[in-house]
Amino acid sequence: MVSYLGFPVSWPDGRIFGTICVLDDKANHYSNLYREILLHCRDVLQGDLQTLARLGGELEAQKAHLSELFARVPEAIVLADRDSRIIRVNPEFTKIFGYTAEEALGERIHELIVPDDLQEEVESHMYRMAQTGEVFAVETFRRHKNGTSVPVSLICVPVASNGNWDTGYAIYRDITETKRLQDELKQERDRLRLLLNITNSMMSKLDLGHLVAALSKDLASLAKSDLCALMLPDSDRGQLRIATLYQSDARGGIGKDMTVPIKGSISGYVFRTARSVRIDSIDEARYASEIFENPDGQDFKRTGDGGRPKIRLLFPALKQGSRAWSLNRRQANRAWIHGR
Repeated sequence: MVSYLGFPVSWPDGRIFGTICVLDDKANHYSNLYREILLHCRDVLQGDLQTLARLGGELEAQKAHLSELFARVPEAIVLADRDSRIIRVNPEFTKIFGYTAEEALGERIHELIVPDDLQEEVESHMYRMAQTGEVFAVETFRRHKNGTSVPVSLICVPVASNGNWDTGYAIYRDITETKRLQDELKQERDRLRLLLNITNSMMSKLDLGHLVAALSKDLASLAKSDLCALMLPDSDRGQLRIATLYQSDARGGIGKDMTVPIKGSISGYVFRTARSVRIDSIDEARYASEIFENPDGQDFKRTGDGGRPKIRLLFPALKQGSRAWSLNRRQANRAWIHGR
């Protein structure tokens, strides 16, 4: 090298990127035009560096925003490769499924959070993502670290790399609360449908017995009760008599024309006080003295029922699978009254 001409090339912030120069193996005085051309090339290069720095800053800002979004989004996000191995998860994944990022990274999704009976579903999803590249959503179930089943909404998002769908995002939303609200809505619709059926029955049934039977069947479909009875007062005898009865189990111990004392029975208590009574379990009952307040109430039974005296508690509806309730006196003293 005999002659040299060079100029520094800088980043926008002043840091030196390098030099642009020319070399010659003979003496060269490098004219002003030569110098201006080389300086122009340097300026173009520095302009490109400014563009790269600006784009790099924008990319870093976008990356920071995406990382913040990834960390704060209320859905569980999993980035997985073509073999369904987990590359990255966000904090919500830990919240929904119980696994930390350290526990999840490198594991296969279907081995970590997919129930055994849904393994084929995951394989189908991975195949669909790899072959079509389409985004799709499904509702399914996944498994928590503690083994419980979690209803989720799943969105599958394939990501292309070099023309191939080698990675993809699985986005999970816990829909447990949504399912609960849907169940409540269904129950409310069933209740309204029942009320409509009851209204229709009341308008179409002129015979009292037929009316009670029709209403009881509607109630039994919702409440799963064994019997429904209409009890009317027999004022001469101070008793209530079963006037009409619907009974799903013909083998039960309660029948039509059975009587109970107005003073000394649960149905009699309802009749006398005009208060509704709810007893979820006789074993938890108490305050029976408010009901069984006279000798008749301590020992009444259906005519013709042999054996030792029993106290029969007659409800408008009894839980399915039960028979007529029988309690001795000590149990009766613990009867629980819910008056509304």
